[in-house]
Amino acid sequence: MVYVAFHPSDSVELEHGGGVWFCAFGLVTWALTMISEPWVASGEKAAATSTVGRCFGGVSVDAAAWLLAIWMMVSALVMCPPGNLRSSTNEAWFWIAAAALLTSARRLLTDKSCRVMAVSILVAITFAMSVDACYQFLVTIPQMQADYLADPDKMIQEAGIDAPRQSAARMVFANRLLDGGPTSTFLLANSLAALLSVPVIAGATAIMGWRQKRFPGWAAGLGLLAMTVGGVALAGTQSRSGLLSCLIATVFLLGGVFNDQSSDSDSPLKRKRLALPITVGAIAVALVFALVGLLSDAEWIDAAPASLLFRLQYWKSTVAMLMDYPWFGVGLDRFSRCTCVTGFRKQTKRSPTHTTFSSRH
Repeated sequence: MVYVAFHPSDSVELEHGGGVWFCAFGLVTWALTMISEPWVASGEKAAATSTVGRCFGGVSVDAAAWLLAIWMMVSALVMCPPGNLRSSTNEAWFWIAAAALLTSARRLLTDKSCRVMAVSILVAITFAMSVDACYQFLVTIPQMQADYLADPDKMIQEAGIDAPRQSAARMVFANRLLDGGPTSTFLLANSLAALLSVPVIAGATAIMGWRQKRFPGWAAGLGLLAMTVGGVALAGTQSRSGLLSCLIATVFLLGGVFNDQSSDSDSPLKRKRLALPITVGAIAVALVFALVGLLSDAEWIDAAPASLLFRLQYWKSTVAMLMDYPWFGVGLDRFSRCTCVTGFRKQTKRSPTHTTFSSRH
């Protein structure tokens, strides 16, 4: 988890071999888990394992994950050529590592101490990312934007990007710099936003625990700090899906606290008293995130329908691809392409008249 936080290998880095150490750590973790954690445990751990098996399908889940990973590897090999073999296998090994980590996590996390440690590491990592993102949002990005507007060619040259004036590469670079948000260790703001709800939810949990006299006062203070820093970082990413997911998770957390507390009391009057502050809290959270959207750039709201339709085009093209290549698709990397009758279309430099579709979409 710590390694992935500093080397996320998102975007196209994975195709270029950026996930090699992640794959290595995943396979080593799987091997050590299989050696130290037998398939059939005994005593208290056996009961926990059987509970997990009933909830998630037991060994069938592991088998399904490994079959899917193997299927991806076969697809990468079968579709090369015309696909790029190196890029395809780089992504296929990522699927192998994902199956290995899923298998390991389903066994290691049956132990309560492992769950506590994993959650603690996750909260610490995401809070550190939030601090980094806030610094980028308030200091680094404004300075970079000012430098770019003062001398665009100099920044392009320092970045080592071949992006002449009026080129598409220059436009993409400018749009991401001038309109994009903080990314921390990721390459894209949306990738970071997917994790920033963790410190917000963890902070809310700490405050609620303090209100219920289960946590000390300093825990509530840290929770408030985590919520503030995580909320500012999340707002800075301008990710609509990130804000929505955080809102849903917060409301879900409030509902869980209400259920836990109301189950301890048979008094309908007490349940009604608890329902009022929880409902008000949920509405307040919704208003806060709505206010963030209204105070943001108008494009933040106007672009939402177009962004959603653009992603629906990905799925439309994927369905068209599956109709032509139902077993192995067109490979894994973005260089594997196939002719599509409908959907998202793209021209290649090798054949300007050949209409293609990227399997990454």
